[in-house]
Amino acid sequence: MRPAAARRRGAALIQALLLLVVATAVAAGAAARVQRTVDATVLDRAEVTAAAAASGGVELARAALARDAAWTGGTRTLGGSEIEVRVSAGASDAERHVVVVARAVRATQRVEAELRLDAAGLPRVVAWREED
Repeated sequence: MRPAAARRRGAALIQALLLLVVATAVAAGAAARVQRTVDATVLDRAEVTAAAAASGGVELARAALARDAAWTGGTRTLGGSEIEVRVSAGASDAERHVVVVARAVRATQRVEAELRLDAAGLPRVVAWREED
């Protein structure tokens, strides 16, 4: 083999290895971006799940208070979310302060609601505040 031909083959090998390194770096960057997108999607879904569970906790309190005005709350598990409901007396005998903390896989949602008891039917929601 002639020395010039050997150098050309060596140069081609170095170019091929450099191209492989660049392609690997691009692929690693793309994989990292995809992973960040997946993580953000999972977190978004957990936040939506926690918010829905917290809202459901207020509805649970409304239904329970319609049956028993002395109900003070409890803990439930619903669809993988843990919902803690606490009910305390409000500003008057006809009002209740409800605090719901819902925990999904990677998110927590807290809702505070003021309910007004109604003689016929579900208590009315008169105030609502959410915290992440």
